[in-house]
Amino acid sequence: MLSDFHNRAIDRVDFVLIDRGTVSQALSFVTRCEACAPDAEMPFDLILDRLTERDPRVTDYVIEVTPPCPHCHHKVTEKTRVKVAR
Repeated sequence: MLSDFHNRAIDRVDFVLIDRGTVSQALSFVTRCEACAPDAEMPFDLILDRLTERDPRVTDYVIEVTPPCPHCHHKVTEKTRVKVAR
């Protein structure tokens, strides 16, 4: 699947702007990021995929405001690995 990500033609990528409200909603599931939890495995954009119901194979996100990790305040980008509350 990772090779599919790198082989996508640019005309097949949907760029989606994520507003503050959606960022806040997605961040509410996050407990830690890769900066404070080296074992974090879930990319933040997977949470965005689930909230927006977008196809992760053809979607990339642009976050309006880069949020801080709720634990260490490190910036969380679309590709930051995170831990979520269970």
